Amino acid sequence: MSSPRVFVLVEGRNIDGYFYGSVSRPLCDSRGLECEVVYADRVAGGGGKQSLLSLYAHLAETHSLRIEAPGGTTFCFFFLDKDVDDILHLLVKSPHVIYTPTYNVENLIFMHGQPAAAAAAASAEDPALLRARIPDDSRWRELAASRWKDFVSLCLLSSKLGINCDCNYGNSASPLNAPPDSPTDERALEARLQAASRGLGIDIRIVKRKFEASRRIVERCYAGRRYDLVFNGKWYFHLLEFEVQRATGDVRAGRHALRNSVEAALLTGLDFAAPWVEHFRQPMRNILT
Repeated sequence: MSSPRVFVLVEGRNIDGYFYGSVSRPLCDSRGLECEVVYADRVAGGGGKQSLLSLYAHLAETHSLRIEAPGGTTFCFFFLDKDVDDILHLLVKSPHVIYTPTYNVENLIFMHGQPAAAAAAASAEDPALLRARIPDDSRWRELAASRWKDFVSLCLLSSKLGINCDCNYGNSASPLNAPPDSPTDERALEARLQAASRGLGIDIRIVKRKFEASRRIVERCYAGRRYDLVFNGKWYFHLLEFEVQRATGDVRAGRHALRNSVEAALLTGLDFAAPWVEHFRQPMRNILT
């Protein structure tokens, strides 16, 4: 066993290491406990959420989430994206498993970061250009989620029914909204509902009823501006790239390097002493005390 006493297991490498390290380390340092962030691909070749869930199940079964030893107690914490596991009744109930309060961690860095400023820094453009497109960061996210509500509803339906459709949470952008700031293309939506009917072998009227049921869930989440419960935070990157393109007139601005720079700018602008971080720290504090 290595010297760390607290193992923080996370899904991915792009954001999670910095984010959850910044969340966990101050709490561990205050207790004199060394903390190590462990990426999912270190414990299983494929990495990702399912690998962590499998590891959690093994550690829970073998009573190894907390180990008392002569050299001290070791603790394991699993930090996972909530996705729509709450709606699908897939959440693991354990004090050692801590989910994001939003769809994923990307939602949080956009909620508590400064997207317009990050886009300007990432693209090395005059901040006034991006601020003209995004005068209010929070309002920008709200409008984006509102325009994509039908896409989100179809993504949720796809998750619930296992529909093979390009409107799913793994897609990087909405095929129903092109360009990204346009309203739903109703014909494109109808075509996907018809395709789902054929693929599932059920009447289109049943598919549409199920779609409306998913849409009601989404609308309840959107009430009170809680759209980040079901809106994939990764989609904000695509939308922000679009804003850079519009602001600068440069269609090449949507390159991969821009996303990496936006991630870095958003992460370094976060205040990890703010109250929102307690969602993650309090469950750890409950175990470590």
